[in-house]
Order: sequence, then C-alpha cells, then structure tokens
Amino acid sequence: MERQAFERYSALFAQALAAFDDIMGVVALGSTADREIQDCWSDHDFAVVLRNGSPDQFLNDVSWMPEAKRIIASARHGGIYNVAVYDDGHKVEYLVCNEPAVSSITVTKSCILLDRSKVGKRIEEARSFTSARQQAIAEQAWNPVNLAIVILTAAQRVRRGEVLNAMSLLAAATDMALHMLARTPPTWELTDPLDPRRRLEQLRPDIAKELSDLLTSPPDGAIYRLLRLVDGTVRPKMPNLNWLGFDNVIRRLPP
Repeated sequence: MERQAFERYSALFAQALAAFDDIMGVVALGSTADREIQDCWSDHDFAVVLRNGSPDQFLNDVSWMPEAKRIIASARHGGIYNVAVYDDGHKVEYLVCNEPAVSSITVTKSCILLDRSKVGKRIEEARSFTSARQQAIAEQAWNPVNLAIVILTAAQRVRRGEVLNAMSLLAAATDMALHMLARTPPTWELTDPLDPRRRLEQLRPDIAKELSDLLTSPPDGAIYRLLRLVDGTVRPKMPNLNWLGFDNVIRRLPP
C-alpha cells in the first residue's frame, strides 16, 4: 500500500470508530505509528479502547471497518485481537480492550489517533511496562549459559533423530544471539524489539545473510556455524559475560 493510501486508511479507521460513543480511544501501533519504517508491505495495527459494552461487538463483526465490503476474511486470536484481510491482500490487525486493561498490552511504537479520556497516558504506561518486560527478557538472553543450553539441547535432539525439534531450537537460539548482538557496542537498534529478525536485512545485511544460510542448513552443521558467529561477534565485545559457563556447557556437545 502506498504511503498516502496507508495514512488515509489509518484516518478512516479512527473515523469509523469515532461514530461509537463507547469508544474512548484509537491508537496506531508498531510500524503503523512510525513513518520511517513503513513500506508498501506494512500492515495496519491498532489498539481500540472501549469504555463500556462487550469487545465482541467489534471483534466478531467487521462491518464497521472502512471499505468493509472488500474484506474477504477475518479471524480472532489471542482473546482480544482480530485480523481482517482485504481483497488486495492488505492485513489490518486490531485489539479491543477497556481502559484499565490498556496498561497491560504490548506497546513499542504508538501514535494516538483518537483520545476521549487520557488514553495517551495509559499508552505511555503500557510502553513503560513493555520496555520493562523486554529488559527482563534481554537480561536473561544476555547470559551466554542460557544460549549454550539451548544449543546443547538442539544437538541432543539431532542425535535422537528429532530434526524438526532441533531446527526450532536453533531458531530460538539465533533469536537469543540476535538480542545479544543488538546490545554489543557499538549498538544497533532493532526496529522491532519483540521480533529481532524484522528488517534485519536493512540493518545488518551481513548478519542476516549468515543467519539465513545457517537456518537453511542441516542442523548438525548449523549448530557450529552459530557457535562461530557468537564467538566471532559477541564474545570479543562483551568479554565480561559468563563465557566460562558457556564453554563448560558447549564442551558437552555430542560428537
């Protein structure tokens, strides 16, 4: 979707909801709120804040949405989320919650489109809580021992013949390594701290290519490629981490 059409849809989405008295606020989330990372493939993501009534009114029925006749399918997920797909393939995802619940939703980037009751303040609280949760996750990811344990488990699954499970574990290990890499000096910012692979090709094409090759290789070899990547990029820049524990675990890799 071109940028002008993208912004027009955002305005129409908020306008459609403004017709309902029970709507307290509409917030653009993620790339929908950030022009710098929007492109023609960006989806729309919104949070809808409800004063009274049931969210089902908006989650189960998409007739209120802009150009509703062009919607070819919609589906709920995660309890408070719904996603609608238009006939051109464009996807619109939105959550609906009441005001007290706003603080518990996940918010990284946001832009207030409609605010009838200090919704912006609630969104800032949600952003702070999201940041705190991500910091706690990151601190666990910074411990190389946790990464080594996942790699060891993947290697054991390979030996057992559980290749698919090993591949999923390797994918998890690469995400852990990415979170570590994102915090090695000089730091580079993830466009989406919830998904470290998003737009990695633009930010670090060298890392993206290596991980792409790694994840499409047989897991028994990919394990050692990931270890070389961590040893060559993270360890030299973050020598104060628990690399002794990391090495102690890695030495237990099955031959």
